[in-house]
Amino acid sequence: MAVSRGWSTYREGSLHAALKALYARPGDRVEEIVDGLRVRLVRDDELVDDTNGELRVGGRKLRRLVEISA
Repeated sequence: MAVSRGWSTYREGSLHAALKALYARPGDRVEEIVDGLRVRLVRDDELVDDTNGELRVGGRKLRRLVEISA
């Protein structure tokens, strides 16, 4: 799983910021790029993400992340 650093949170909504604050643990990496997909939280062997767009788009992202992590 290829992970690269950082993504701007400049235009992030309050809901996403609150969810990250709720779920983030010390040592988590936030807004990481994993194999070309932005993921909210990356920790050791776990990815934490949400969908803020259409479900069909989120479904494609979910399938891709499952393929990557398998």
